[in-house]
Amino acid sequence: MLSPMLSLGDYPVLGSLLFLAIGVVMGSFGTVLVSRLPQGRTILGRSQCPRCGKTLGPAELVPLLSFAVQGGRCRSCESRIPWLYPIVEAFSALLFLLAFLRQGMWVLPGLALGVVLWLFLLVTIMDAQTGFISDYLSFPFLVLSVVYALFFPPLPIIAPLIGAGFFAAQWAGSRGKWVGSGDIIIGAGMGFLLRDWRLLVIALFLAYIIGALTALVLILFKKKTIKDRLAFVPFLFVATLITLIAGYDILDFYIF
Repeated sequence: MLSPMLSLGDYPVLGSLLFLAIGVVMGSFGTVLVSRLPQGRTILGRSQCPRCGKTLGPAELVPLLSFAVQGGRCRSCESRIPWLYPIVEAFSALLFLLAFLRQGMWVLPGLALGVVLWLFLLVTIMDAQTGFISDYLSFPFLVLSVVYALFFPPLPIIAPLIGAGFFAAQWAGSRGKWVGSGDIIIGAGMGFLLRDWRLLVIALFLAYIIGALTALVLILFKKKTIKDRLAFVPFLFVATLITLIAGYDILDFYIF
């Protein structure tokens, strides 16, 4: 049982603002990861404008606010700043708020869930942009999913095995053509995150439904062809969020 001192249930507004602030800061760091890791660049060092190379000052690095004040442009060369940056920062803030509320305003499990969802978001962005899942993100996602699950003993076994096994079977059967080894890690992490194997099954089912509908729309509008690869982690991410919020409601609906 967690100590009541680790709860912000008596201060919901303060707690919500705190988690939003943590989330937006983590989102700002996340933009560094998703922009540098695929290029093999170090995540250390000052941020620079991707076009003119000018090192950004503190006033240009305030999450969301700098983008708004500068009109979405670099102060030096006036090139447009990609919308990815404020979107990741804002969405990360919302994920941390969701985690805080989802955990009944308990601080430690809320932080753990927030970081797990944040890492899942970064993996999603990287997979969507490059088709590549970095071990520097997927393994922390798995490890921290285990840490999060430890707040609610006993540690789940069936759900992670189903998640990993589901993608491992596809990876082995297709010799890596259908899914990559990174999907196996993500599947195991989803199992620890959702804990209940029934919720994991719902999340996988939703991911394939959302993925199929998205692919159909893209094909109809001639944005993709049947032979084109479609990143799958984004659908796993969306399906996991839906399941976290309404998984048991969906389960009750199908049972009754």
